[in-house]
Amino acid sequence: MDYYKLNRLLSLGNLAVVSYFILENGIEASFLPLLSFAVSTSISSSPFILGLSLIVGSALLPLFFLKEISIQLLVFALVITLLSIFSIKFDYLKFVPFPLSLIFYFFLHPISSYFFSFIVLGSILLIIKKKIVPSLIFTVAIPFFLVQIFFLYSISLTKVGVSLFALNEMASMSKFMLPADIIVILVSYLKRESLYSIITTLVIVVSLGISVLFLYVNPPFSLMYSSSSAIVSSSLLSDSEIEKSILENLNDEKKIKNLLFLYRGDITSFCQKLVYKGNCEALVKISEIIPYKINYSLCDLHKIADCYEKLKKVPSRDIISFLSIVKEKDIELAERIGRLALSISPSPKLMKLMEEIEVLRMESLKYNWDPKVWVNRIIHGYRIIDYLGKGGSAYVLIGEKDNKKYAIKIPILIPLSNVVESYYDFINEYSQLRELSLSSDSIVRFVDAIIDVSAIKRIKDGDVLAYLNEPPILVMEFMEGKSVKELIQNDNVYYSDEWEKIVLLIALEVVKSLEDIHKAGFVHLDIKPSNILFSSLPGKTGKEVLDNLTQKKVKIKISDLGSARKIGEKFSQYTPEYCSVDQVEAIVEGKGADPSMDIYSLGATIYKMLTRKDFNPPELIRLFNEASIIYSNGGDPKPILQKAKEVYKEYYMKLEIPDVDQRFKDLVKELVNPEKRPTASEVYNKLKEILNNDERNSNPR
Repeated sequence: MDYYKLNRLLSLGNLAVVSYFILENGIEASFLPLLSFAVSTSISSSPFILGLSLIVGSALLPLFFLKEISIQLLVFALVITLLSIFSIKFDYLKFVPFPLSLIFYFFLHPISSYFFSFIVLGSILLIIKKKIVPSLIFTVAIPFFLVQIFFLYSISLTKVGVSLFALNEMASMSKFMLPADIIVILVSYLKRESLYSIITTLVIVVSLGISVLFLYVNPPFSLMYSSSSAIVSSSLLSDSEIEKSILENLNDEKKIKNLLFLYRGDITSFCQKLVYKGNCEALVKISEIIPYKINYSLCDLHKIADCYEKLKKVPSRDIISFLSIVKEKDIELAERIGRLALSISPSPKLMKLMEEIEVLRMESLKYNWDPKVWVNRIIHGYRIIDYLGKGGSAYVLIGEKDNKKYAIKIPILIPLSNVVESYYDFINEYSQLRELSLSSDSIVRFVDAIIDVSAIKRIKDGDVLAYLNEPPILVMEFMEGKSVKELIQNDNVYYSDEWEKIVLLIALEVVKSLEDIHKAGFVHLDIKPSNILFSSLPGKTGKEVLDNLTQKKVKIKISDLGSARKIGEKFSQYTPEYCSVDQVEAIVEGKGADPSMDIYSLGATIYKMLTRKDFNPPELIRLFNEASIIYSNGGDPKPILQKAKEVYKEYYMKLEIPDVDQRFKDLVKELVNPEKRPTASEVYNKLKEILNNDERNSNPR
């Protein structure tokens, strides 16, 4: 039942009583302030409105008593105006009306003192600020009692005038109000606050009933009881008024608590409205003040979570309720918000719930691992601060230790179907890195490797927590400048006059790395833009990048040796956009790795840098992938590879690289020759010649 609408409807009973009173008794001048006050109680319980009604009702009295304009009337009008203005504007003048009323009592007509006393009371009401208190005593009993006292006082004045005799008259008439007041106060005090709306309605209905009875016994007292019922009714706030008031008083926790007590609507719906309006502060405040009242299963959980993350706040007592619902619907979201909550206000209950969430999260990760779960965790002493990406057989993250950043590689061991191949590549890269990084400055430096054999065994047996907390890791220097892949996308650099020389310098450093790798007896097998890294950001313009590379302020290094193999050793990985036909052929025919494969990949990488296009044409890439699938399924891929050779020869014969120095263009064609390619040392010497040739500046791009 909507008690607010019912009670507002019942307040119209007061207007009916007032109307009947006027019809039966006419409008007596002495009753004008009372009638005005009685009508206003049906409209609002605001002290301002009630005070205004008394002033207006009293201001009309001279029209009845004073038949012509006089100095007394003008003084009266001036006093009313000034007193009303000062009462509203200056709170500290609230006590001035009392001495003024005494002055008027002696210097004006006694009748003036009568209506002026109402003006004084009205002026005081104008400056009283209504407070919201969730108590039947303050919202029902006290307003009910005060209205009755006011009417007794007013009726006494009409009988004996402004004098001490009015108090005696009030005492003698109190028998008409005291029984009802005592009952209302007792009921308000003894009954539970949960019956707030029901008790309020009962008081209104009973008061109206008594008011109707007094119409036939003592009409002025009917106004007293009808106004008492109306003041109780009008003191109620609608849900929309309460919602508005809550938003206006977010910094007043006590007031919000009081407002929420009076709120009769659905808290869950109200909070949903706050979420959709983006009022996150109010949402968190409400759920903190009155926990366990929101049915989160009916809410937009992601939007609420966005609010928590935006504010970096959670309702400390209600967060358990929220997470209990979220973990059943979105375990990743539950873990994320749970970690935020733990960082803000950890508690035993929250920690226990987070243990449950982690178990559920681990179960889901068995089939769909998310490397971002490592972020903000400490693994083998390294705090993981970010996730960079995924390579062929490992995840790459950024770790921090002793205020220094490192690149952390973790092999892809889940799902378990990947474990053997990924672990082999991981161990292979570890051995390669350790050996090669000591002999070459052009390869990302190896820092550390932590491999717990017992943890590896548990991971193989399906222990997801072991993979989360104790994965094998490779620690390498962190190249903060990102890769050539990102540099190519920078229009300011790519379209600059310096770009061709920048490409030459990058190619020179890469081939120097390949020279070291090949001399050590290895083949990289995965040269491409994303595996060519810068020690720091190379620059924002072509000139800046060229200067940094020329002056060695930025170093270029090769990364990802996970796919590297010893010369002649079998291998299985390739990147179709950058590998040669003979590399794919070697995989399916069980042949070993050859340094010429890296030379081809270097040529394809240079082409990508110069043109922003993949070197291998789409048809060739399709044939590579088709051959790989046939081979994996036990078929014969040779016919497909033969077709790939023919497609590539035709493509190679038509190959053009526009707007590039002819010597550089010829060198690129040598690198990707399908028959014979130069060694890394030969390429290095030819690149040096091109760079040293004064004619390199004659072909600006």
